[in-house]
Amino acid sequence: MPIFDEHKIRVERHLNFDIPIDNREEFTNVYHITHIPAAKHIFEADKISARLVYDSSKLNSERITVIWLSPNSWGQGSLYGNIRFTFDFNTLIANKHYYAVEVMGEYNPDACRILISDKEYEDSELLTSYEPRNKYDGPWHFDEETQKHYYLKGVTIEFMFEEGISISNSTKIDCVSHHNEYCNITRQGNCNYLGSTAELSEVKLTSHLIANDIVLPNLKWYIEAQLGGFGLLHTVNILNKTLSIFNGNVLFNGPLLSTDTGSIELGKSILELIAKENIESAKTLSSIFVSYEALTSVLKSLYSSYFNVDTGRLDIEVLLDL
Repeated sequence: MPIFDEHKIRVERHLNFDIPIDNREEFTNVYHITHIPAAKHIFEADKISARLVYDSSKLNSERITVIWLSPNSWGQGSLYGNIRFTFDFNTLIANKHYYAVEVMGEYNPDACRILISDKEYEDSELLTSYEPRNKYDGPWHFDEETQKHYYLKGVTIEFMFEEGISISNSTKIDCVSHHNEYCNITRQGNCNYLGSTAELSEVKLTSHLIANDIVLPNLKWYIEAQLGGFGLLHTVNILNKTLSIFNGNVLFNGPLLSTDTGSIELGKSILELIAKENIESAKTLSSIFVSYEALTSVLKSLYSSYFNVDTGRLDIEVLLDL
């Protein structure tokens, strides 16, 4: 039985009704979503590196290394983490070969896997050549008449790219909420990020980027900040959420002014502690400042420098008066 015929039977069983054969969703982008610690390594390497397959996949005995991308988005939260890298699908698949790998029926929902590679595996016993132009043969379809891509609703499509991808090729980097119960990366239910919101992840991610001078022109709120006006609102909200960690929660009794030597370096250290989720240590270190206002001034200065906007524009009141 062909791989994705088996998939159709599984889906009908799980959902307890017959799925229309043309139950499709159009897509143009695919996403690599991961947890914050893995994202930090990606930023250091400036690319998403291909890795060996370690789960129960039939490829886990091979030396094939892949990165995972998917067109799916989930209303109840991502199954893969919080940090999302967006890529144009047509750009990624140009001049590639496609292979049906397997259906992971133990996942909820089913995960249909397709390998996309520069290499040819025509003689492989593990892989079957996949033709997306055959409309009803599987979960991914390319309509030659409309020149559009579609995926089958109600399943997870996992594209396995057999190469690393530079994050400079990402059209957008942003954050999403993680599902409350399921994680397809740490499948034993021990994921520390289950239920973590996009907003909380934005605070951690931005703190890490600023603390380590990692500039990402394709970061969603970096793009918005360059638009000015209300485009800054997202950035200002992240700053205010960061400041709320300390407002009313820290006894500021130190000697350090915002203008003192070392205040900017200390601000970066505080942000890095936030990025590492060591909030109590961040609060303790911040108490070296003479006041909450001094800390606010330093963090605003760091945001101003990173996002290349005037400090005075990092106030919601100022934005609302525009």
